[in-house]
Amino acid sequence: MKLLYSFFFLFQTILFSQFNLDSDYVFYDSVITAKNIFPEIEQDIFIYKLNKNRRSVTLNPNQIISKFKQYGISVNKNGVRRVKFIRVSRDICLDCLGDYIAEEFQNFYPILDVEQVLVFPKKAIKDMPEDYSIIFKNSNLRRSNGYFYIQTDNRRKIHFKYKLKAYLTVIKTSERVRRGTILDSGNTYSTNIKFSRFKSNYITENQLGNIIAKTYIPKDREITDRQIEKIKLIKRNQYIKGFIKDGVVYVEVEVRALQSGGVDDIIRVESPDGARLRGKIINAKLVEIQ
Repeated sequence: MKLLYSFFFLFQTILFSQFNLDSDYVFYDSVITAKNIFPEIEQDIFIYKLNKNRRSVTLNPNQIISKFKQYGISVNKNGVRRVKFIRVSRDICLDCLGDYIAEEFQNFYPILDVEQVLVFPKKAIKDMPEDYSIIFKNSNLRRSNGYFYIQTDNRRKIHFKYKLKAYLTVIKTSERVRRGTILDSGNTYSTNIKFSRFKSNYITENQLGNIIAKTYIPKDREITDRQIEKIKLIKRNQYIKGFIKDGVVYVEVEVRALQSGGVDDIIRVESPDGARLRGKIINAKLVEIQ
């Protein structure tokens, strides 16, 4: 009875899962099966067999979809025109390269939740060099898929393709926001969106209450730095307190703001003796002398 229940549960999982075809996959033996495409499918579904000399093959997506259909599994073509399979050795750790890329993205976007990084060699490879450097350009951090390569000391290069599956936590407007309106928890909400291409910096919850809309923002629109500006807590020629802290020493003095600014802005200030300094705005009455 337990075995029957497990089979029924597996069947239900497959039946109601959404399988989307991708354009690139790797395989390890001469036979390509369903597990090479969707590892969660336990059924041993034959897809294609290569001879020993071939290390890659490109298949028509309709051919693959038809194979799954024979087993009652629906697969979405997902706009794919061709599906490329590349054979790699089981000793090659593509996940190691994926972990490196995931860390690069998370360091660049602390608000990014990386679900998976898939890595595919552009050409079939039998082995990996023992020592190499990963060349991953900063421009790649602007999009969820692209190319990079590894390079050995003797300039040998191996090129790879990566696909990032990740989500961004963003702030959206919960209503139409007019220019000059303060953005706070009352007219915004937090949600996750799929990361595909990063066009501009998104605002964070920490900024809410200290920013205003620089232009009209429609309802349910992600808010970026281009659409907002900081509330000017301090205005030019305003007298405020400035402080310098060095270990246990704390010195406070009245200064004159030479520029307007908001929280965390660095502005020029003037001390009573005429010295011009730089100060970081803490609040509407206080700056930290840099």
